[in-house]
Amino acid sequence: MFIEELYRKRRRIKDEIEQTGNYDIREKSIKLSYTSVYGKLAQSVGPKGKAPPVANPYYAAATTAYCRRRLLEAALLDPHAIIFFATDGIVSTKPLTGLARVKKAGEVVDLGDWEYCEADSGLFVLPGVYTYGKIEYDKTGARTIKPVMKLRGGDPKKYDATVKANQWLIENVLAAWRTPFDPRGSKEQFPRIVAPYKKYITVGNALASPQRWKLAGRWSARPGEQGAGTREINVHTVGNKRELIPDESCWPDFVSIPGREARRCRGLIRTVPTLNNDRALSRPRMPEWMDKDIGKEVEEREEQEEIAAGFE
Repeated sequence: MFIEELYRKRRRIKDEIEQTGNYDIREKSIKLSYTSVYGKLAQSVGPKGKAPPVANPYYAAATTAYCRRRLLEAALLDPHAIIFFATDGIVSTKPLTGLARVKKAGEVVDLGDWEYCEADSGLFVLPGVYTYGKIEYDKTGARTIKPVMKLRGGDPKKYDATVKANQWLIENVLAAWRTPFDPRGSKEQFPRIVAPYKKYITVGNALASPQRWKLAGRWSARPGEQGAGTREINVHTVGNKRELIPDESCWPDFVSIPGREARRCRGLIRTVPTLNNDRALSRPRMPEWMDKDIGKEVEEREEQEEIAAGFE
């Protein structure tokens, strides 16, 4: 299968990068090519009544279901050790004993394997916003810490290019969490990061006004320059699927007051699943290109064919 071939080719290139220290852009281009296969299978945009050439909702759903099954199998080995799920990864406070197909550093990793690594520390804010120190060992066996950083929808370097990305996130999140606020008050005073941000002005963004249109295809002013834009990151909530415990006895987990910082400034805190009032475990998602009346038309045509066959 071509995906397997591309995966192994990229793995060889990555090995060369680690050995030589010279980055090879082919690694990124190969990754983007085979990871886009799922997106094309799940493509929902297209002319009504005509499926895109390679769209296949069944294969797309099967891919998602398989990944989620693997994540749940891993999590159920020690549910209370789980910190968070990623699309194809999981972070826990200790090793998940009994998990199959786990490969450690130095071992050959194939499609479907788990890559195991340990972290020295971490700051987990909400889904897609976190950083941790990945433990690695160089050729001499010396222990090093490699920062791993994720900021969904943004790039820390576009906030402040003078500091490391993980340092920027840690400093700004902790500053927001340590600011006292009243949990009974308005949401506007809840912890958040509001900072100047450099971004590319897309055509869609430029349609906001005639003045904005003149900036299409350009970068906004850098932070600190006149006309620089700002971006806001809500660091109070923990995402849409879990929530902070609203009971007053749990406020010290996430509320700082003068003389005492919130517990989440120095450790993990308790959260609960968000209440789901929808009894359905899942719902079908209708692609835009799918005509809802096609099924009915096919059934009627098959019925007429059966009737006609009965007279032959």
